[in-house]
Amino acid sequence: MQYNANSPRRRPQPVTSSVELPLDYPCQIYPRVSTPEQKNNVSTEMQKDKSFAISCGWTEEHIILDDRDLGVSGQLRMEERLAFNDMLRRIANGHIKAVVAVNVDRLFRNKWGDESGKFMEICFRYGVIVITPDFVYDFRISWHIERFKRRCEEAWNYLEYHVYGRLHPAQDERGYAGFWAGGHLPLGYIVDTREKIEGKRNPTYHRYIPYWPHAEVIAWLFRRFKQLNGVVRALVREIESKPFLFPDFDETVAPSLLSSFSQCTKVPGGYTIVSNIGLRKILKNRVYIGYWEYKGELVSTQNHEPIVTLDDFTYAYHRLSQINLDGTPNEAVLENGKHYIKRHFADRPALLKECIASEDPAIKIYARERMKNDGVHTFYGFFPNASGRVRANSSYRIPAQEFDRLILAKLREHMCTPQTASDFQNFTAVESEVVKEASATLRDIERDMTAIKSLIERILAQIRSGKLTDPDLAEAANESYTKAKAELQRLEERKTQTTVIAQEDEERRTYHALMQEVGEAWEEIVLPEEHPRLVHLFIKTVTLAIVSPLFFKATIQWHDPTWEADSGLFYKGTYARLSWTQEEADILVQHYPSATRQELMKLLPRRSGKAMKDYVGEHHLPLTRQGKKEDGVPYYVSLEDWNVMEQFGISEETLLCWDNVKLIAWACGRSLSYQPLAAPHPTKMRPYTYLCVPGR
Repeated sequence: MQYNANSPRRRPQPVTSSVELPLDYPCQIYPRVSTPEQKNNVSTEMQKDKSFAISCGWTEEHIILDDRDLGVSGQLRMEERLAFNDMLRRIANGHIKAVVAVNVDRLFRNKWGDESGKFMEICFRYGVIVITPDFVYDFRISWHIERFKRRCEEAWNYLEYHVYGRLHPAQDERGYAGFWAGGHLPLGYIVDTREKIEGKRNPTYHRYIPYWPHAEVIAWLFRRFKQLNGVVRALVREIESKPFLFPDFDETVAPSLLSSFSQCTKVPGGYTIVSNIGLRKILKNRVYIGYWEYKGELVSTQNHEPIVTLDDFTYAYHRLSQINLDGTPNEAVLENGKHYIKRHFADRPALLKECIASEDPAIKIYARERMKNDGVHTFYGFFPNASGRVRANSSYRIPAQEFDRLILAKLREHMCTPQTASDFQNFTAVESEVVKEASATLRDIERDMTAIKSLIERILAQIRSGKLTDPDLAEAANESYTKAKAELQRLEERKTQTTVIAQEDEERRTYHALMQEVGEAWEEIVLPEEHPRLVHLFIKTVTLAIVSPLFFKATIQWHDPTWEADSGLFYKGTYARLSWTQEEADILVQHYPSATRQELMKLLPRRSGKAMKDYVGEHHLPLTRQGKKEDGVPYYVSLEDWNVMEQFGISEETLLCWDNVKLIAWACGRSLSYQPLAAPHPTKMRPYTYLCVPGR
């Protein structure tokens, strides 16, 4: 079929010489906008419209639309854009023969033309055309190549001269003059958007002004930090006890400004700070005493109204900042940092930290360190994700070193178990998803390297022809050649890195064979420094689930395709001090004086008798009860713990002898079964919700 520019049914109409459209193959529409904020604008909807491709002759079922690059910069490499990369794979596989875009600048905004040159070489090699409303590009035609290059240059020139050359300098001029030039806003301030007040020019127009509902909270943070003797963790705990720290913005704040407050997290009723890092940034921000910085440079010390007293601010700043207000190094903070690293860095980090996860999506598990009398210990902490924010304190902790050792022991058992012929065939036949993706990426790299080599040869041919007599053309060809060589070297390095991933399958086979030979000599052959590599090669995920305050379940997914998922029940290893929920506290206060211990434990199944007594004593509650001895559930364990202990035959005496993580039961190739305790009280409490009770 010949593309007829005069056809009345095709609008808008490309102006070009006749180019045969490959209607027997699918085409792909490529939409792209630069920022996430542009995803819902009119331009985006136009780019996703299929009517232009349909008017060219394609049926809807032969049109591919991948919009994953909406919100992605056109200056990124092709391989860094998900939709573009998959489009190149379809081109190399012969699945599509045409790319449709609303404009060339949707495809590229690249300064040197190396990415667009590579793209044209790929399209040329696989016979793919590019269709825009004003032109159909066939890269077998030399002047089409030149036209496409010019369009790419125009796209870059727009950025360089209009955005970077005019808009950015104007923005910088306002920023250095003390006006808000866009970007993030500090809590406690808003931008004054009133250009005039009572008909007169507003002197604070587009400057920071205090937003007092939040400014008062900021001032309180500095005062309270001073009252707490500069202990950040203590202030964080107070913040966590509040449902929100900053109230919701009122109607006087322009809605367009709300997205600029990125230092806080939205929660019901307002906003809060979720980490000590965020709190430290606030306590070191010189904006609160009227200082103005732009692009890291101190411009003014009296730019806007301060909302924190100089005395309160300097107290916090001198304890947290590595530099003094005059720019000199703060030796006290720097020296404290050295001592902290020396005292608080564990010698044996958590091996499973990259693959450990929680069964409950509302829980995040992180490896953390804690200082004890005998040194620094690493643990896996369960951090409840309440209202979209991860709490700073963990509600459940598992000692990492001993748990890692038990999981490595199970890995060792698998590797040392003799394999049957069918097992070995399955292992060699089934390729993991990671290796599959690595193989596909290698094909992508080979495709791009071929295109770059062709581009280099094309430039060399131009130079050898002697036609580049114009100095500007010679300089452009030299820049293109230099950039192409650099890109070829980058692809070679990326190929090497990707090959390493593809070779992991072979590395696993090598370890398998080694373990089959050495058997019990594991400790002599496999050194501790090899353990992280073994974890990376063989363990896909370790998923944890809380069973009771003292017991948890772990499910292991292996990379080895011949190993099915294993699961085990573990003793947690340390006394569980789960934070009390408000519902639990209310039940305890109501029933503690009159109910028997067994009745209390049914009402509070995750609390032991000792935990109840400790809570009453720590909070100085005026509650008393008879101290007679009762049979039934032991005093030191909860009803949930006792349920597990009875199912697996664990006595109280045995439990009290354990002081670290211990494997209770193991199910190889299947899920471990146990009978959870039925909920005895209709309180509808979410298990292990982390809430701070006043006075806790």
